[in-house]
Amino acid sequence: MDDERGDRVVACGGLAENRDPEDLYIAVWLTIEVIVAAAVYVAIVKLWQHYKSCRSRA
Repeated sequence: MDDERGDRVVACGGLAENRDPEDLYIAVWLTIEVIVAAAVYVAIVKLWQHYKSCRSRA
């Protein structure tokens, strides 16, 4: 991580009242992964519903 990015992480951690910038990093990645997993789940469910409706028409 370059110095500028490290400074921003420390500053954001200070705003969120975290003592360890690593905690902020973990929380951000966990949030991103949950959002992506939910989006993938919704996409799979919609594709499955589309597949079932097309198959029942045939």
